[in-house]
Amino acid sequence: MKYHKSSKGFSLVELLATVAIMAVVLGAAAAVLKKAADTTTITFQRAEMQANARVAVNSIARDLSQAGAGGAVGFPYGGVTLPVGAIVNFARDPAGVDYLNNNTFATGVMTAVTPAYNDGPTVDGVTTDGITLVYIDQAVLNAPCSNWATTPVNSVTPSGSQTTVDAAVLCPPINDPVYGLNIGDLIIVSNINGAALGQITNLPGTDKIDFANSDPLGVNKPSAAFGNIAAILAGNPPTFISRIFVISYFIQALDINNNPLPIAGVGAVTPGAVDYRLMRMVDGQLPVPVAEHIINLKFSYDMMSPGGTETSNNAQAVVGGVPVYANIRNVYVSVTSRSPRVIPPSAGGNGYTYSTMYTNISPRNLSFRNRYQ
Repeated sequence: MKYHKSSKGFSLVELLATVAIMAVVLGAAAAVLKKAADTTTITFQRAEMQANARVAVNSIARDLSQAGAGGAVGFPYGGVTLPVGAIVNFARDPAGVDYLNNNTFATGVMTAVTPAYNDGPTVDGVTTDGITLVYIDQAVLNAPCSNWATTPVNSVTPSGSQTTVDAAVLCPPINDPVYGLNIGDLIIVSNINGAALGQITNLPGTDKIDFANSDPLGVNKPSAAFGNIAAILAGNPPTFISRIFVISYFIQALDINNNPLPIAGVGAVTPGAVDYRLMRMVDGQLPVPVAEHIINLKFSYDMMSPGGTETSNNAQAVVGGVPVYANIRNVYVSVTSRSPRVIPPSAGGNGYTYSTMYTNISPRNLSFRNRYQ
């Protein structure tokens, strides 16, 4: 019996041609898939970048809209006079670490809005700003059982270093788990003689608040001639307290391990910085991150003098070399975010991408003049 080999099959030329065609098809498919993957990555990065900028702007706008709010207690128009001769700081944590350059209330008054022009880190050749704003804690005043605005304290020591409240009457109590006070909080003490500030250094019981002369912000100065708690106690009038929020926003530099770096001085580039984020700090508590990959923060201001002279878009809120922070009526905010990672040319990018968002806020508790009426 004879066996015949089949003549069916591929020749070597046909096989090589098929392999070549398949290589072209697979290469094209891989290129399409890579392009789709790169497009998705870029889209996600840009969406995240814009979301970070939006979170930053919204947080600043929410706090700025309340600047100067006082509720029933009342934040003094024009601000609170600080202890004479005292150096009072903002953006300083309990350990005495400063997060902005020139972080003092240089005018001797704590106003509703205090600019920190060019006092943040320098990023990509631009020195960033900070800002500090003040309003009285509305949560305590609006608590279900709130009577802080109508319940005076029992006593204040002559030096102003300790306040005693009626723990059986005051509601919410100072040790309430939701509305209660904490060491490092700022308190506004007010009566018919005026208002003064104290930073809580200890809470020795359910009815006592200490304002020792060792607070990180430098508010507690019992020996000052005026501007302190002791100066408003003449005649022992009914005296009320409320928590006040002093909120600072600033850019913080991070190293390659995402650890915060100290500020390097005005106009200086922070050594070792590879990324940045927006921080929010309340009173003397530790700052908390608001948004990642924020590389620039700038502010400018519209101001109205008591005589009706308007100054617009002044980045320093200074007129004739004099700070006029109490005259701020409108705040312009610019926030720039950066993509989380570099987008290489192979992915259709050219390094980092950036997004800048703008807004302006007229704090409703600061007076204004309508020049069209």
